[in-house]
Amino acid sequence: MILFEKFKDFLRTYRNGIAINYYNKKIRANKQMAELIEQFDELELHYADYKLSEKNVVIHIGIQLAELIFSTQERMENANKGERFLDAGDSDGIVLKSLGIENGVSVNLSKDCTVLIKQNGGIVVRGDIENLPFKNSCFENTICFETIEHLENPIKGLKELARVSENVFLSIPRLNRTRVSDRDFSHTFEFSEEDFKKILTYTDFKVKYYSEIKIFPRILNPLHYLILRFFYFRSFFPKLQFYELSKDETKDA
Repeated sequence: MILFEKFKDFLRTYRNGIAINYYNKKIRANKQMAELIEQFDELELHYADYKLSEKNVVIHIGIQLAELIFSTQERMENANKGERFLDAGDSDGIVLKSLGIENGVSVNLSKDCTVLIKQNGGIVVRGDIENLPFKNSCFENTICFETIEHLENPIKGLKELARVSENVFLSIPRLNRTRVSDRDFSHTFEFSEEDFKKILTYTDFKVKYYSEIKIFPRILNPLHYLILRFFYFRSFFPKLQFYELSKDETKDA
């Protein structure tokens, strides 16, 4: 048993080391990303209620945030940054700050997250995405990154986003097949692209834009690929689905 535990620890360390090398390769190849991640303060506290201790986790989150910010910037190129923005599921205020949003509000159910956002200079309301404490059409735009998969009722959460906002920038993990998570990872539903688009038909949203965001660079080493695929990517998703959703006016007819 002791030998088995030692082997598991070795495999975990080796696996994480491989991941870190690929993360660093991606950052070195993108000066803009490196500069943005450098601006992120205390990513170890990203989830507020506990401190991230493993280097691979912190780097993964940094790259993920940077890619989502870049993708959102491209889509809101002509948007007025003075418009009202909601960040639904925000944990630390990084995204709104990095986007230069002048009139932004964050919402999170976690008390620790609301405290952290306030400490970072943000405006935050404690609330549940499935029952948002805002009036109808209160925001022109909403950001909702890596949050829908945590909800017990994602359709209800999406309907709430449609109720309070005209336009939503949203991301979820990218999977080939939908799965109901049975892991101690706080995810509930992890949707494939096909199934998520079916879910949207029960809301007032339509897909205005879709793309895949690659967190990992291309893996050429077959051994590295096998190790990461079977022992890493189930928890640290190599790709994300990125959507811009807008109101489907035909559903109001």
